[in-house]
Amino acid sequence: MTVSFKFFFAFILLCSLSAQGQSGKWFAEAAIHATGDAELYFIAPSWSLGGGRYMGKHWSVSSNYNYFSRSIFKSSEPKQTYQSQTVSVLLNFNFLGVLKPERGMYLGVGGAWQNRKEKLVSNNQPIEERKEYFTGVYNLGYRFPVVIRERTRSLAVDLKATGGYKENSDTDAYQEILTQVMLGIRFRY
Repeated sequence: MTVSFKFFFAFILLCSLSAQGQSGKWFAEAAIHATGDAELYFIAPSWSLGGGRYMGKHWSVSSNYNYFSRSIFKSSEPKQTYQSQTVSVLLNFNFLGVLKPERGMYLGVGGAWQNRKEKLVSNNQPIEERKEYFTGVYNLGYRFPVVIRERTRSLAVDLKATGGYKENSDTDAYQEILTQVMLGIRFRY
């Protein structure tokens, strides 16, 4: 399955789960993060697009697609490239502020499908490793209102983590507690 198909499948699943007569409001969101892989060797900006629905006063469900790519080329080392695409679905709990209910912390937990590709080019010989797997996704942030064209929107400072991952072979075992860590800004329209 292609990434775009999985993104739309996750979004349709989100829509069908949230359209069961619950009161709520739909939203679209975009985010930009400073992102790093498990070892924080590859660090670069990543972007995310998604949408969801508020499910009452404290809960929301969201789905998004995140793209991250970084290449490193040093004259003394071979060229290395890391690329990941992640489709996630999260259930978020919004802690409301007592004095200002439109702002506050939120915490999200959910599942994700991640496709990673790492490429190393040494002596003009490319070595490529691809991995696809389902994993957990965790989100923590603080949101506050922003007024745009006389309508109140939401802006958030966001910390998001994806992982873990475990691989076993006949001779070796490999485990990552987190496969990707992101810190950035999320705009909800």
